Amino acid sequence: MVNLKSLFRGVTLEDAKHDFHNVFIKEKEHIEKLLDKPIDRWSVLVMGCGYRYSDVLLFSKICKDVKGIDIIPNFYSDGFSKTFFNELSNKGVLRSLLHTLRRRKGCSSYYSYIEQQSGFKLSHNGAKLFSYDGNKLPFDDNKFDVVISNAVLEHVMDLNLFFNEAFRVTKNGGISYHLYHNYYSFSGGHMAKSDCLKNPWGHLRGIYETSDNHLNKVKIDELVTIFSNYFNSLEIYQTDKHHNKKNIDPSFEYEQEKLLTPEIKNYLEEFSDEMLLSRGYLVIGRK
Repeated sequence: MVNLKSLFRGVTLEDAKHDFHNVFIKEKEHIEKLLDKPIDRWSVLVMGCGYRYSDVLLFSKICKDVKGIDIIPNFYSDGFSKTFFNELSNKGVLRSLLHTLRRRKGCSSYYSYIEQQSGFKLSHNGAKLFSYDGNKLPFDDNKFDVVISNAVLEHVMDLNLFFNEAFRVTKNGGISYHLYHNYYSFSGGHMAKSDCLKNPWGHLRGIYETSDNHLNKVKIDELVTIFSNYFNSLEIYQTDKHHNKKNIDPSFEYEQEKLLTPEIKNYLEEFSDEMLLSRGYLVIGRK
């Protein structure tokens, strides 16, 4: 059944708060501690920068060179008509129009909030944004001091290729910084929140199906094994929905711990409580 509320939701103030405070600020402060180089000299690549690419806009204000890349064919800066006509290539007129309206709804307020909080005037015209096929990055070797992704790894079908390319374009001594939304968590099936609350961990209990073309279902130990083939000085943190780190941030909390009943635990006995309750994992390495 189609969730009409979700269909017309658009971008909200909560999205803006999350992307600025939980994503950008925490990335920036953490990476500053890891990289022995002034931030105004950083070159940064944001992989999977998304339609709104707030990380690209914000890092561009404080870093030397910032680029964003995604497999999507257009971005907010490309305008309403390009978004609509791109969707029209594989959807009908009505669906394309609804999708475009939803994608852009609330964006003005979203960017206004980020400008107010950051004190920066955001320039879409100056954003360096690239689309690609998900294979070879269109950048030279040893190009970036920092390569970042946020909630992208779970959508990558070939993690070896992804990390190999991230490694190739990272400078020696550079940082690779990736937050993975754990498939085995309460929200890891990327279902509507109402569905998750109705049937907790329903994607693991066979109640809901998830597409193998949309989520790779990788376990964290498998992901770390692949990542460590490319990067050194590995750091791994369990993270919550606000990107707080376990044993680092006092406000860290497991995701919906109260809903993990004995009955559900018994059904999912092959998975540890840690795997089921950890919304995400932050994986960091150095080239």
